[in-house]
Amino acid sequence: MSLARSHALLPLERRAAASSAALAGAVRVWRARAGRSGAMALLLALAAAGLVPLSILPSMRAIDTARAQLNHARPRTPAASAAKPLDALQSLQTMLGSERRFPDRLAALIQHAAEQGLQVNDGAYAITREAHGRVVCYQVSLPLHGNYLQLRRFIDAVRKDDPAVALQDVQFKRAKVGDALLEAMVRFDYFMRPGP
Repeated sequence: MSLARSHALLPLERRAAASSAALAGAVRVWRARAGRSGAMALLLALAAAGLVPLSILPSMRAIDTARAQLNHARPRTPAASAAKPLDALQSLQTMLGSERRFPDRLAALIQHAAEQGLQVNDGAYAITREAHGRVVCYQVSLPLHGNYLQLRRFIDAVRKDDPAVALQDVQFKRAKVGDALLEAMVRFDYFMRPGP
């Protein structure tokens, strides 16, 4: 290659030099119009654009990795062994006693009160049947007289004896501040299968 040719600009190099000169001219014009605040804004925008690949993208990759590890750690249950809602309902209904056994449950409730030395004067119950007809609820209200420990033991015994009973409400009242005896209203819900 001759020395004269090496110093001469090729057509592509001339275009690149012209583009570079045009870009430098455009930057000078913009700098003159925008001033220092515009130059600072551009510098901050470029710095923020540089932070995305340096900080945000690695964080997003770390989140994706954590999600993948979590999904891998979760136990997988095959669709065949997963409990179906009807199976769960059937197992619940087998746990519930038959509605025909409610008199026995009521007798056991009064027996628990007697075992704890509580006085039972009277009581009331109401029946609620669910719209779909698969569960019957007997709501039992029982006024009791005794001390706090007797009431507590009574409630514990009833709940321990029957898993299908729910303590709905307990209200205490004393005649005087120093009295050991309480008047209590205890409400239980008994859930049962409807009888034939």
